[in-house]
Amino acid sequence: MSFDPVSFAMGKAAGGGGGGGTHIDPEADVRFFDSYDGSVVASYSAEDFANLTELPANPTHEGLTSQGWNWTLADAKAQVAFGGFLDIGQMYITDDDCTRVYVKIVANRSPIIRPYLSGTNASVTIDWGDGSTPDTYTGSNTYKEATHTYAADGNYVVSIKVNSGKLQIEGNSSDYGSFIFTANVNYVTYNRKYLNDVYRIEIGKDVILYNRALSRLARLEGVTIPRGCTITGTYVFYDSCLKHLTIPDDITTIPGYFLQNDATLESISIPKSITTTGTYPFRYCGMLERVCVPNGVTTVNGNLFTDTSGIKRLTIPNTLSTIPTYYAGSPILLRYLEIPENVTQIGSTAFAGSAAVEKIKLPAGLTTIGASGLANFYGMREINLPSTLTTIGNNGLDGCNSLPRIEIPASVTSIGNAAFKNSGFGEIKFLGSTPPTVGSNAFQNLPTGCKILVPAGSLSAYTGTTNMPSSSTYTYEEY
Repeated sequence: MSFDPVSFAMGKAAGGGGGGGTHIDPEADVRFFDSYDGSVVASYSAEDFANLTELPANPTHEGLTSQGWNWTLADAKAQVAFGGFLDIGQMYITDDDCTRVYVKIVANRSPIIRPYLSGTNASVTIDWGDGSTPDTYTGSNTYKEATHTYAADGNYVVSIKVNSGKLQIEGNSSDYGSFIFTANVNYVTYNRKYLNDVYRIEIGKDVILYNRALSRLARLEGVTIPRGCTITGTYVFYDSCLKHLTIPDDITTIPGYFLQNDATLESISIPKSITTTGTYPFRYCGMLERVCVPNGVTTVNGNLFTDTSGIKRLTIPNTLSTIPTYYAGSPILLRYLEIPENVTQIGSTAFAGSAAVEKIKLPAGLTTIGASGLANFYGMREINLPSTLTTIGNNGLDGCNSLPRIEIPASVTSIGNAAFKNSGFGEIKFLGSTPPTVGSNAFQNLPTGCKILVPAGSLSAYTGTTNMPSSSTYTYEEY
């Protein structure tokens, strides 16, 4: 098939988002994204979405076949009712099943495409998009190195058709970039001579995205991934520059380091099918402002939003019982945090550094706040520790210097080292007649005017407990 690169580059949308009225609100609770270019094609408040009777019309683009939205209406309504917001994305497959790589290249350059042919007698045909004779490569579970020289400057659409087996797209294992359009040398700067020529990718049929498949593509404006694509590798989009990504509704795992260092990522649509996330999938995605991790996710391998500093809204699945290490470290713009009722443990450093959070809602069955689990909540002004809480780990609420008071339930039996260090309490109220064990420096740097309230008849027990605030410095009162 021949392509018109100019038409494809422009997209030529033939349809629209439908629904949502004439006004598109980019900050709406529910947003429908066209994954072709990352645009919002329909938007609703959570209240209006609850009354919706059908999903918006599917956008259309020349050369692409719609596979629909990656959420059903019923599932989306249930998720929004739980978490308050959701981003939904359109899925596409190419109309000829080919994978297309859109490039802007100068004359006399000779890029390399290095596909891995997965399967017995696998075969792919590469059309370089400049009218030259296509090249066909055949092999069994092996790499092929395809190269081509472009005679003239221009925008070209490179088309890769899978004739048999699978096309596995991957990148250099030593972090020198994707093999999709490269110099294939162990020198990332030189590879970028070609990597930077790629500005759009449309994944076709029978494709596997493996380790570093689309990494180091600094000018990547858009990627469409169809239902039926396999994603198995880590660092798939590492250090690329996507604005939006829609994950298809048959993918079950977000791999480790999936979008790490994507400094331009503004939105991602995660489907209900996801049950597992790898480590550091969104690290350093500083422009990502909201992420709905859907109910149904049962395994989060820690560091989910490490250093994703721009997050303003996030959800925690109601299927987790433990919030893992560094679930959302340092989201400096997040102001409200609600932990689902199924959660019994907040892991170490789970939300450390959430400096703008003013209020947090903890579940009734919570038993443990891990080490530094809620540390450095500098702006927090309100917290209610549940009556099921037994353990506050080392530095558990260290640095909560805007919190005016705190009640410590009778159920708490252990307060770790430096658990309330550098906190700004004016009052601490203990609800149990028997003091908990207290680690060293648990109340270090407590304001000198802080008042300690303890149940009637327990004053001597509290003042005699090691590492409690000193009764010679602080006022104790029974109530």
